[in-house]
Amino acid sequence: MRYYFYVPENLNLDTVLEAQDFTGIPAFSKDKLCFILNSIAELPSWYKDMVSENGYVSISGKTMQKWIGKDYKKYVDLLVNGGVIEYNGSYIVGKKSIGYKYSETYNVGVKKVLVTDLTLIEKLKQYQWLYNNLEEDEAVDNLATPYKTAVGWYRSGLIKIDHELANQYNKVAFEYKCQSKNFWDKEVTTGRVHYKNPHTQYRASQISIDKISSGRLNPHHDSNVYRLHSVITQCKRELRHAITINGKEVVAVDISNSQPTLLTLLIDHKFWDEEGSFNHTHIPYLNIRDMFSTRQHYTTFIMMCKNAEHNSDRQVEIQRFRDLVASGEFYDNFRSLLEQKLSMTGLSKQDVKTMFFTVLFTSNRFISQDEAACKRVFRDWFPYIYELCRMIKVKDHANLPVLLQRVESYILFNKIIPRMVSEKPNLPFVPIHDSIAVPVGNEAYTELVMREELARCLGFAPHLKREEWKADILTEMITAIQNTSVAA
Repeated sequence: MRYYFYVPENLNLDTVLEAQDFTGIPAFSKDKLCFILNSIAELPSWYKDMVSENGYVSISGKTMQKWIGKDYKKYVDLLVNGGVIEYNGSYIVGKKSIGYKYSETYNVGVKKVLVTDLTLIEKLKQYQWLYNNLEEDEAVDNLATPYKTAVGWYRSGLIKIDHELANQYNKVAFEYKCQSKNFWDKEVTTGRVHYKNPHTQYRASQISIDKISSGRLNPHHDSNVYRLHSVITQCKRELRHAITINGKEVVAVDISNSQPTLLTLLIDHKFWDEEGSFNHTHIPYLNIRDMFSTRQHYTTFIMMCKNAEHNSDRQVEIQRFRDLVASGEFYDNFRSLLEQKLSMTGLSKQDVKTMFFTVLFTSNRFISQDEAACKRVFRDWFPYIYELCRMIKVKDHANLPVLLQRVESYILFNKIIPRMVSEKPNLPFVPIHDSIAVPVGNEAYTELVMREELARCLGFAPHLKREEWKADILTEMITAIQNTSVAA
């Protein structure tokens, strides 16, 4: 059983430590230094909101102490004094942790080093889904059969990546972004643009490629929203074009406008009627009652949903929303509305999706802020639906995304995947949240099953789309970036 950490590729720890005095650190371990360096490199691939635009990765002192011990600050000081890392010293108790990043000298790619510290290894065994154990973990035995089947395909050895092509793309994209901040990836909301640091992206992709290449795909079950996460679900979408399953190119079938699509279920009065063919009682881990502060708040929400059946205006609004979602054109219409109401232009589909997530997933109190203009646009467009979402988020604004993801996971792992496994037990597949990736040639069957099972749950057939994972597409992307770089 082996564990690895990722550290700067040009780092020689022995050289760094030559001028350092670490005699005051009991049972000193170089692996604990590597843990800090690994956290800076690897955490951004799992927790993207922990990274600032200037590359600082937030790591709490509590986490450091848990893994390194009470002397963790001394380990941090060794790396700081040795010129390996920097920290910003900015933190807010209970809200924001200190940020760390590689210094300019070591702000490069990463290499893999073997962990040998026995104390750390024992701790890593408990968290092997994150730190890439090569062996199967016992936790799989506690998962339901559909999850076990999916994990089995992850561990089948059939999932491969053209690591040379993937690394070439990663390098070319990184070098292109380094030419100008104008080329950085970004998230756009009304009133704010958040740029993604290319150095942290580059290292995160390096790590993802290495994990997939060596078969360390790390499938793990999320006990909060019941999704199945893995290296493939977390890596950049572009890298998936280098992946094959059972030697074949891949097609992923996913739900268009997935969050709005799933929201149609929560605003459907039949979902809250225990006599409905598919209702909230069928999902044992939905726990909707716990999301409200009092029973009265919960009852008010349920009655509001049920009473919509007898309110013609609300039924018209719900049907209008459902029709937009079913057409697969919800985001296109939302973009047009944002452009009209807010005089915004040049919005990409990803920009519009980010803004819709701002609508759904931010705090109710946020609506008065300048950056929440998109929330106000949606509220005016669908006032009843906005009010239902607001009620769900009164106690905690995380309630709505949790509900939607629990519904998504239930349909995927309790309806779609069991049918696929029953009808085609030898068909390898990779679930990626709201989509299922299969070897090319099986996409029509997968789409049929997904459409039929989703229709049974939602009450209408949602719009689905296919995404081809092809090496040729990635090669074309590389060429396009190179040509743009020359032109720039």
